[in-house]
Amino acid sequence: MTSLNKLCCTVLVALLAGSTSAASALDLPELMKNLSAQKEGRSRFVEQKTLSVLSMPMESRGELSFKSPDFLQKKTTQPIQETLTVERDRVILNRGGKEQVIQLDTQPEMRAFIDSLRATLSGDLPTLKKSFLVKLSGPANKWTLSLRPLSANLQRILVEVSIQGRNSELLYIETSMLNGDRTFLTLLN
Repeated sequence: MTSLNKLCCTVLVALLAGSTSAASALDLPELMKNLSAQKEGRSRFVEQKTLSVLSMPMESRGELSFKSPDFLQKKTTQPIQETLTVERDRVILNRGGKEQVIQLDTQPEMRAFIDSLRATLSGDLPTLKKSFLVKLSGPANKWTLSLRPLSANLQRILVEVSIQGRNSELLYIETSMLNGDRTFLTLLN
């Protein structure tokens, strides 16, 4: 192959690669629109928590359910059974037959953390931006949404929520706390 042919092939490959990248680029409003189209969902999960007070990670399994805009339920089946339900402005924890109810209006940090997931699942960017600096990176088939807290109170607890996905599907959620604790939630769709 002559050097001119090699050059033409190289330029053609570069142009094709560039157009493919541009076609798969994803912006934040587009992602939120795609996510908002999914009005409800259900997925099995595996969660690993790395806590500074424990020498080994804790693992749990169960099912996560969502119905837009404000219902979220996490049913843990292993190693213990418990259900955490978020309905509108309250959190209901049921463990061992005992129920505890928390009003989110009295817990602004908890509300912001819960809204990081509910608003992402609903594609509600204005709600996310109330509490977080929102940054999207990656193409549509492998994006990462970074949520960093805006309020000083939340910054004293939470470093970042990092959500990874493919198109309109959430795959992985990582939560990093200021004390070094981390939670890794893998969704098994």
